Amino acid sequence: MAFCGKCGAQLHDNATFCANCGAGTGVAAASPAAGTPVVAHPATLAGAQSSRGFFGALFDLSFTSFVTAKLIKVLFVLAIIVVALAAVGFVVLAQNQPSPAPVVSIIIAPIAFFIYIILVRVQLEILIVIFRMSEHLAEIAQQGRR
Repeated sequence: MAFCGKCGAQLHDNATFCANCGAGTGVAAASPAAGTPVVAHPATLAGAQSSRGFFGALFDLSFTSFVTAKLIKVLFVLAIIVVALAAVGFVVLAQNQPSPAPVVSIIIAPIAFFIYIILVRVQLEILIVIFRMSEHLAEIAQQGRR
C-alpha cells in the first residue's frame, strides 16, 4: 500500500491523486488487469471529444464535453470591454451635467470599473472551479469503481 506524501493518508491502488487532500501522487495509474471491466466516465469522454474541436463540443447534444472552460477567457475579455465602454460612457454623459458631476464622474468611473472587473473575475473563477470539481469528482468515482 502506498501513502500520500502530503497528508499521509493511505492511497487506493492505481490512484493518481490522494482522495483525502487532492495532491497528485506523481505516479500514473497502472493499466487494469485482464478481465477487469473498464468503465468510461465523463472526464474521459470529455477529453476524447475535445479533440473534435470547439464546434463539435458546442453542438454535442449529449453534454459530455463542456464548452465553458474554453470560453472563459473570451467571456472575461468581453466583460472588460463592456465595463470599459460603460465607464467611458458614464464620464462622457457626465460632461453635460452641472459643475461637480464631471469631476466626480472622472473619479468614480475608474473605481467602479475595477470593482466590476473584480466581481466578474470572481464569478468566472467560481464557475471554472465548479467545472473542475466535476472533473475531479468523476475521477474519484472512477477510482472507487476499480
